[in-house]
Amino acid sequence: AGTKRTRRDWLEEGYAKGSVLRVEVRQFMTYASCVMEPGPKLNLVLGPNGTGKSSLVCALCVGLAGGTKLLGRADKVGDFVQRGEKWATVTVTLCTGDPERPELVIQRKIKIDNSSEWHMDGISTGIKKVEEKMKEYHVQLDNLCQFLPQDRVAAFASMRPQEMLWETEKALGDSTLHEAHHRLVELQKTLRGAETAVEAKEKQMEKLEQQNKEFSKEIEQFREREALLEQVQVLKKKIPWLQYNEAKERYQESKEKLQEGQHRLEEQQKRLEEQLRPYESRKDELERAKKAKSTAKKAVERLDAEISRCDKELSDGYNAMAEKQAHVEALEEEDRQLLPRIEKMKEEILSLETEIETTQKEQSQFESGALTQRVTDLKQEMRKNNDAIREKNLERSRINERLAAMDHKQQYFEKHVAELGNARMRKVQGLLRSNPQMGMAIEWVENNRERFRKPVYGPVAAEVECSQPMLASMLEQHCQKYLWSVFVTQTPEDRDLLHENLKPYRITVSNQGEGVDEALQRPFDIQSLKKYGVTQFLDETFKAPAPVKKLLCDVNSIHTAAVAGSESQKHIEHIMNNTPVRCLWTPESQYVKNVSRYNVEAKSVRVVGLREARILCTSENVADGELQKMKKQLEEVKKEKASLLASRTRVDEKLKALNDEGAKVRREQDALIKERNERGKKLQSAVQRVGQKKGLLKRMEQTGDNSAKIEKAKRELLKINDKRVSNVTNLVHSNSKLVGALKDLGAATLVVSELEAELGSMKQRFSDVEQEVKKYKAMKADLEHIYEQDKDTLRTALEHAKKEAPLTEELTQAFETTVHDSVASLEDDIALKMERANAIICANPNILEEYEERKGRIEKLGRELRVERAELSSRKAEVAALHETWLPQLHELTKKISTTFGSNIAEVGCAGEVSLVEADSYEEYKIEIRVKFRDAEELQVLSASRHSGGERSVSTILYLISLQNLTACPFRVVDEINQGMDPVNERRIFQQLCEAASRPGTPQCFLLTPKLLPDLHYAQEVTILNIFNGPWGKQLPKVWDPCWLYQPTSTDAVSAA
Repeated sequence: AGTKRTRRDWLEEGYAKGSVLRVEVRQFMTYASCVMEPGPKLNLVLGPNGTGKSSLVCALCVGLAGGTKLLGRADKVGDFVQRGEKWATVTVTLCTGDPERPELVIQRKIKIDNSSEWHMDGISTGIKKVEEKMKEYHVQLDNLCQFLPQDRVAAFASMRPQEMLWETEKALGDSTLHEAHHRLVELQKTLRGAETAVEAKEKQMEKLEQQNKEFSKEIEQFREREALLEQVQVLKKKIPWLQYNEAKERYQESKEKLQEGQHRLEEQQKRLEEQLRPYESRKDELERAKKAKSTAKKAVERLDAEISRCDKELSDGYNAMAEKQAHVEALEEEDRQLLPRIEKMKEEILSLETEIETTQKEQSQFESGALTQRVTDLKQEMRKNNDAIREKNLERSRINERLAAMDHKQQYFEKHVAELGNARMRKVQGLLRSNPQMGMAIEWVENNRERFRKPVYGPVAAEVECSQPMLASMLEQHCQKYLWSVFVTQTPEDRDLLHENLKPYRITVSNQGEGVDEALQRPFDIQSLKKYGVTQFLDETFKAPAPVKKLLCDVNSIHTAAVAGSESQKHIEHIMNNTPVRCLWTPESQYVKNVSRYNVEAKSVRVVGLREARILCTSENVADGELQKMKKQLEEVKKEKASLLASRTRVDEKLKALNDEGAKVRREQDALIKERNERGKKLQSAVQRVGQKKGLLKRMEQTGDNSAKIEKAKRELLKINDKRVSNVTNLVHSNSKLVGALKDLGAATLVVSELEAELGSMKQRFSDVEQEVKKYKAMKADLEHIYEQDKDTLRTALEHAKKEAPLTEELTQAFETTVHDSVASLEDDIALKMERANAIICANPNILEEYEERKGRIEKLGRELRVERAELSSRKAEVAALHETWLPQLHELTKKISTTFGSNIAEVGCAGEVSLVEADSYEEYKIEIRVKFRDAEELQVLSASRHSGGERSVSTILYLISLQNLTACPFRVVDEINQGMDPVNERRIFQQLCEAASRPGTPQCFLLTPKLLPDLHYAQEVTILNIFNGPWGKQLPKVWDPCWLYQPTSTDAVSAA
């Protein structure tokens, strides 16, 4: 750690934009609190191993939004918190290059739950903003040419030349070359794919053209037949139009005849009107005469009616006098006969009263004593019977309700017993616990299987069949849980259909249609491991459809996991350390081997106990308890249901007996009531008859003597006689008037006769003309009927023709080429063409369809090829243009690096160069570092197999130094790169670093090392940062004050963890 400096003008001291001004950590890794203020050029971070040099590198990485994987230490950021603490902070201050605001302070607070809080210049922000700011400052922590921590030195030394080129391009700061290189790689891949596609389509097109050429003769015959059939179709379409033309001709003919008939009718009607005018005049005179005659006749009739009335009144008066005289005589006779009739009526009344008394005595005897008691007893029995029936009906209803509940329970238990007895359903039940909507998804798939192009499988758990529970446990534990609910399709169309309809149920759909039949790529031969108890791969332990098994292989690599028996337990260590097996299953555990990405020799084995399967287990003992419990409950339900049915039968029998008994009582009661009612009716009838007789007797007695009536009738006779005298006077007067009226009637009758005779002669004269008019009217009506029929026929024919053969320009031209003018000749021509068409035999009726389909595909391929060739040419031109820009710049860059590298390595007594190696593929372009450390050798490519660790370290650091003047990165970090160098080379390399630090424009550099050689030459631009730990760490600044470049401002500026 270094001392805290006072505020200075960072720009005047030579700090470039993005340079590190200050690093402060709290509770970070080994540090409780530490502050480091590096210099603007070369910074040597010195300290024994374990003091925390690399911890500062880690602080730079995580504090500037670098990933933890770049450090090769921990995967989680929470692991950087000091042990025993809950949080840590890293504060990095960068130079902004702005005189007004020279500092950018980035602080990250790390919590042990792997969460972080970011602040930039004291303002809360997010990691994205920090990453954008790092990109602006050209800080590339993922570039080994800029940031080389201790645990990745080996990775840099073993970097492939192709990767070296990529990292060098990225290290330039200007991303033009790197982006151009990346674009060239993408374009080249695209070009290769496009060229392959064009070549495949050209071959396909050539094949299709050859196939069409082979069938050309058959196609010609088939087309001839098709042409004949097309002509037949055209001719058939012409038939309704010919029928329409014929109907049109008939219509025109009937229309002309109707017009001619109308003209003749109008001529005859004109002649008839000329003769009808004088006839109508005389006819009007006749009407007037008839009216006069009618008036005279009415007067005669009126007078005749008056005379008839007088005669009738005289006759009526005579009859009335005779009737009154007879009435008087009847009254006198009635007085003589009234007394005997009254005596007879009294005798009848006495007889009826005797009959009533007898009937009443019989009724009293019927309703008395035992009979009344019997009726009462019957009513009581009926009430008791009804109460018993009501109770039994209630009991039967309760039994029926319980039976319905038992039926529901029985159906429930039977369904679940069947499901528990079915292995597939047991698996589905297991899935339903985590996703209750799985049942609806399965039901939808089952109901819509006909909509899929190929079979659909799912859920995956239901498709898997394991022979043993142990194997099911292995498979379930090896695969991710979500996979067991996945549905598998074999075509993209089925996948889209299923995904759209199962989306509401939160179901995952996977398409596994491609590569199902391809052989699996096994990582090793299982036969060589059988001597250690390894028996098979995990994918061989179960049965499932091929798409389902492919899904499990693709996602969880079950085809690479090995399964062993219990005898393998003694060979576990050998299997995991000395064989290619990376995942091994035994009856008790799972063994997983992890190999470090940075050191293949670093291996670890993780052991996990085998858990019992919860979804895939199909053995009987798993669900046996629940199944037996369900069966027992089902038997109990059946027994209870049988008992209820027996009870209901007994209740039904009792109800039947009660109903029979009630019916018997009801019949007896009804008989007694009927007899009583009949007796009552008989008594009531007798009483009514006595009342009637008594009323009649009373009226007869009240009638008494008729002498008053006789006197009244005689007075009425005198009035009738007076009226007869008046009627005789009126009759004489009316007769005299009738004589005058008869004279007027005779004169009017004579005039009417004369006019009628004259009209008869006139009518005879124009009767012939009238007949002609009638004849022409009838003829016109016939013509109109024919006209309407022809008109309807024409309209029907037109509609039929339009429906069967709508006229188009093409069809009209086809009709014009035919010369048929009648339906008969047209039908003959159709029959002839059909015979010719049928004479042409075609073995394959689909040949033309296949030919046209291939022709369409050829045309489509031709269009696609034209487009793709144009795109291919465009891409090639783009590649050529980009190549002409990128490659010269890359050559120039390589030349500069090689010159600097050669000069630098020459100063340490060796030789070297950097060269760009071109290749056919832009991905294979590479930078090769060629070095020579001995005079007798030739320049050789730097490699781990040929050169020692010290030689590689010298070459690496010199290559990094060569990039300093060419890159725009603000700082570079190299951790313990000098380890493994011999003293001579280490001294020379240090001299190179000092000289590079003295050059203008050189970026800030951090070199971390546990030791340095004595008597090294240090330039003024070199800053040394010593890291110590232990109980005397706070006293060191006091002892080293005379040697320190800057006077510390406080004694707590340096602290150790």
